[in-house]
Amino acid sequence: MYRIAYSILGNSYDAEDAVQDAFLKLVRLVKKLDDPTSVRTKRFVIRTIQSTSIDRYRRNQKEHKNRTNQEMDTTTIEVMSHEDLLVDKQDLRTKLLTLPKEQRDVVVLHVINGMSMDEIAKEKQVFTAAVRKRYERGIRQLRFTTGEN
Repeated sequence: MYRIAYSILGNSYDAEDAVQDAFLKLVRLVKKLDDPTSVRTKRFVIRTIQSTSIDRYRRNQKEHKNRTNQEMDTTTIEVMSHEDLLVDKQDLRTKLLTLPKEQRDVVVLHVINGMSMDEIAKEKQVFTAAVRKRYERGIRQLRFTTGEN
């Protein structure tokens, strides 16, 4: 079971966890299993460890992606410190009007409304990467117009 889990996950810690999870599933179903030495039971055990390992792999990928997105949101906010741009509301409105609508919308939603990049992407029905790029270009243009290159 460990070998199967390790071949799917490529990590000994995750493989051990997957084997443990599979055992817990099998313990609940032990009464339904036939003779432990039967081919049917062996296949069932193999399918259980495979599906458990694949589930853990997918969960790890999703967690990694979410963690990466959160780190990028934080980094973007730190790098593009938008408080520097909020000198004067009227001045800001004038500068925002110089941006293309797509960039202006993203900057306003993120900076003023406090929405995350993922939330903006869902609202605008575009990819999160597109939202990030629009935000970066908008901030870059605003900084250029204020002389803060």
